[in-house]
Amino acid sequence: MTEEIDLKSIERKAYTSYHQDGLIDIMIGITLIWFTFFMLSELFWLGGIIIPTLIPVYIGVKQKLTIPRIGYVKFGMKGKGRMYVVLGIIMVFTFLGLLFAIMFAEPSARAWIELILGNYYNLIIAGIAGGLTLMMAMSSGITRFYLYAALSIGLFIIAQIFNIDLLFSFSFIGVCFIVLGIITLIRFLRENPISVEGV
Repeated sequence: MTEEIDLKSIERKAYTSYHQDGLIDIMIGITLIWFTFFMLSELFWLGGIIIPTLIPVYIGVKQKLTIPRIGYVKFGMKGKGRMYVVLGIIMVFTFLGLLFAIMFAEPSARAWIELILGNYYNLIIAGIAGGLTLMMAMSSGITRFYLYAALSIGLFIIAQIFNIDLLFSFSFIGVCFIVLGIITLIRFLRENPISVEGV
């Protein structure tokens, strides 16, 4: 029993260490900025290509930066399950972003949304974004995503109080993901230099 618990603990630590490079943060941030740009330019239909474009880039960068430093991690079923949950949540983010992009690009659809959601759409987005990010934190074990959840909820509440545009809120959160992801990546690279034997 103790051995089984230890194996679960080791696998969880391996999973979280695999994502301590900040690359997933940067990928989410780029996705949010991407959607904001195309919503502003009204080329919302291009937003759907972000995930198929970013995933190969993410895997390639992971192989270049992360694996040479911490090695290749082969996850068990639970580890793979966590990865699928995280990927699924990112896909939900993408779908919701594309849906809102399409709706906000069409004046009649935007009026319909505002009629249904009233003046509280920032609070509704706060609940959705915060809930999804919290689910990602709980399922993945990546503790910094609790910070992102709190940041998302807090920012959209502030946006609701001060009547800040929804697109600005999305773009600001995207910038936060990217900046914190870059900081995490720099720290990861400093703490995990490539050994001479691995070169």
